[in-house]
Amino acid sequence: MATTLVGSKSRSLSFGSFGSSPSPSSSSSRRGSKRKSKSNGNTSGVSGKLDLEECRHLSLAELSARLEEAEAAGERLRRNLSGMCAVYEKHAVKSNKVTIFEARLKEGVEALTCSTSASLEVVRHGSEKLSSRISRTKKLATKVTGRVRELNKRRTRAAQALERVQGILGLKGCVVGVQTSMRNGDLRGAAEYIYRYRRAEASGNTVVSAAQGEGVSGDDGALMSRTEEELRDAVLTKLEDAVRRTDPDAEAAVLEYCGLFGLLGIGREGVSRYGQFLCKMVGGRYEDELVLAGIDVGRVGNGYVAPSSVNFIDLLSKLFNESAAAMQRAEAHIISMPGFEREFAAPALIAALHRQCDQDSSKTLTMYIASRRLAARSAIAFDDDDEERVRKVITADPTAPFAEDPLSALDTLLDEIAMVGQHTESYDRFVRSGHEAALASARAAMGNGGDAETKTATIAGACEYNRVIQELAGFYTILEGAFIRESIAKAFGIEDVCPVAASTFLGDSSHDQEYAEVGLSSDAVVYVSTSVEDNFWIMQKCLSRAMATGHVDSVCGVLNNAVTSLQQQLVVLLQNRVAKMKSDVQTLTQQGQLHLERLKGIVKSRGAKSPSTVSPLRPSTPDGDRGAEIAIDSVACTLNSLALASMYAQNLHSQLARDAADALDPSDSDRAKLLGCAEGLRLVARNFDESLEEALTKACGTLKSKIKAFLDGTVGAASCSYDIDEEDFARAEAHNAFMLGLADLMETVVAPLAKGLSRGNSAKLHYRVSVYLARSFERAVVRKAFSQLGALKLDKEVRAMAVYFSGRAGANVRKAVLARLVEISTLLSVDSVQDVHDVWAPTPRKGASPSTNRHGLKNKEVRRVLALRSDFSSAEIQKLRL
Repeated sequence: MATTLVGSKSRSLSFGSFGSSPSPSSSSSRRGSKRKSKSNGNTSGVSGKLDLEECRHLSLAELSARLEEAEAAGERLRRNLSGMCAVYEKHAVKSNKVTIFEARLKEGVEALTCSTSASLEVVRHGSEKLSSRISRTKKLATKVTGRVRELNKRRTRAAQALERVQGILGLKGCVVGVQTSMRNGDLRGAAEYIYRYRRAEASGNTVVSAAQGEGVSGDDGALMSRTEEELRDAVLTKLEDAVRRTDPDAEAAVLEYCGLFGLLGIGREGVSRYGQFLCKMVGGRYEDELVLAGIDVGRVGNGYVAPSSVNFIDLLSKLFNESAAAMQRAEAHIISMPGFEREFAAPALIAALHRQCDQDSSKTLTMYIASRRLAARSAIAFDDDDEERVRKVITADPTAPFAEDPLSALDTLLDEIAMVGQHTESYDRFVRSGHEAALASARAAMGNGGDAETKTATIAGACEYNRVIQELAGFYTILEGAFIRESIAKAFGIEDVCPVAASTFLGDSSHDQEYAEVGLSSDAVVYVSTSVEDNFWIMQKCLSRAMATGHVDSVCGVLNNAVTSLQQQLVVLLQNRVAKMKSDVQTLTQQGQLHLERLKGIVKSRGAKSPSTVSPLRPSTPDGDRGAEIAIDSVACTLNSLALASMYAQNLHSQLARDAADALDPSDSDRAKLLGCAEGLRLVARNFDESLEEALTKACGTLKSKIKAFLDGTVGAASCSYDIDEEDFARAEAHNAFMLGLADLMETVVAPLAKGLSRGNSAKLHYRVSVYLARSFERAVVRKAFSQLGALKLDKEVRAMAVYFSGRAGANVRKAVLARLVEISTLLSVDSVQDVHDVWAPTPRKGASPSTNRHGLKNKEVRRVLALRSDFSSAEIQKLRL
């Protein structure tokens, strides 16, 4: 049933701006409706208006649907309106808060303005009061300052007046005092008055001019000049009289009159005259010593040869001590006197006395060289083919009778030369250090006024006695070289073996207990050639004597002689003995075999236990006297001598480098030269070490055939099997051929050779034996098949070798030498192939971080070792990931 709505055609029922049929009456409202519908997400498509004509044609259901749609659209509008109202309320609340904040801010600004205005008013009032006070204070300060200035001016005028009065009185007093002192013969008093008068003239103030205008006339000045001339003449006369005196008080008198020269303004002349007197005094006393020593002073310097009985060391010691004492006294006296230029006086006196001492000491050293005929003796020392060279060196005369002990006489002569050089070098260091200290004081006193060396007397770098000492050092080096060669030759002539404590050798003290078990404790003695002891005792003695001279060139020369003698004599001697060691080692091993057979016979005759029931690796106790069994050229003595010689050479180098700087105090260039010469001792030590390594290699090489035969008869034999069961393992426990044979091998082959060696050489020998034995043992066992019990048997044999060699070659043997065998036995002992990772770690690659498996097996070798187990399948081994 259709419902008809009556009304005008132009009337329409409006439901808002929703719908799909736009009204033709208002395009703008349609566009607005579309925008609102789009913004609100409406998709209903309901028409915004329903015309009455259109409604007449709609059924009631359609109209109801249209009304429901209109109500839904209205509901959406209400919800949107509610949301907008809520937003508006929020903005309203914020707006209210802003309004309240603006009101409070306005109130705060008004309050702050009021308080600031009040504070500014207070500040303005206080500043006005302060300004008023400052004005009053300024006026008061100006008034007080004026009074102070006035008082200061008055005080200055009073001081000037007082100074003028004192100057007038002082000058008048000087004029009167000079005249009085001259009448009384008081030269020092007169000189002091003149010194004060001249200082006042040189002061540059108005005192002298004022004094001359107010009571001191020009005649007084002329009088002072005449008196000064008279005083100088009187002082010179007194000084000449004091110089001619010979009593002990002469020096004090000369010093007193020379001190007056400074007061008279001629201080340099006083220093010069005082220096001349000191040089004359030192020279005169030295001439008296020469006369007392039996030297004809008048003939000195004209080819005169002093008697051989003259003690030149005593003469030089007295000369240098007297000169040094005079320098110290002069410096102490002259710097305390007024009127002297301190930057000139002390260096000039030291230089003057040094020139006198240089002259006297150079003559004495020349006389010493001539008296001892050092030039002729040095020429004879160059003749190496003369068998009586030392006798001719001592006598300096080929026709002289043979001396009782020419080598001892040459030693005494070298000691004397060293003492002469030591006294001279000590004095030279003393005088140069004292002069440098005086120059430093002069520089400090002069400030930036110029270089002190250009205004003071200096000491020449190359003095005359330095030239003579250089010549003496050349003679000394030549004679010391002859003494070294002859002493070494004498030591070779009386060569024998001598006992040396084992603690003398370098070694690892942490293994003392292990060494003691095999007879190599630090309390034991080993035997070396006396040539080694004597050679290095001679070298140490000669080098100590050279360092005592204090002359770097002497030390370098003697050091070169010592190194040459060691290389040409001791090194060659020991190398020749190493060259013939092979036959000696073979003979020694044969003797050891016979000795072992004899011991076995003694054991059987006494009913002792069979060797198979005794621990096969227990070391035997050495018996008998080793010294009676060791010859000079024996293997043990040669090896010990080489080790001791290398150690002595290194110690001598270290001692020389440590003590030379303190004994010689050399410059940087001299230090480099000395250390360069000392490197020769390291080269000698390297030669000894190389010879020792060669000797040990030869000694071990003679044992390889016996070790190989032993292994071929035990581990390498076809009867030796490691693929065993429990019964075979029990038999191996009761009688292990390898372990028993190893004990016999060590006793018969290695022990005779190691007997008498130092613990360092014994350890090196056993180490070489262990290396060869381990490699040969490994080559033998990798050809065998293994069961797990066989691996256990191998492990016991490897442990036996480790125990034996660790006690003789050091604890490092297990890690460095037996590491591969230990890993082989460990790998063969695993229960299954998968357990390999529990006992083995891969060897680090090159450049990787180190590990404990550095000497162990490679990855490929592990598979080969596992393949030796008869119960491991090759498939499992190949599947193993390493």
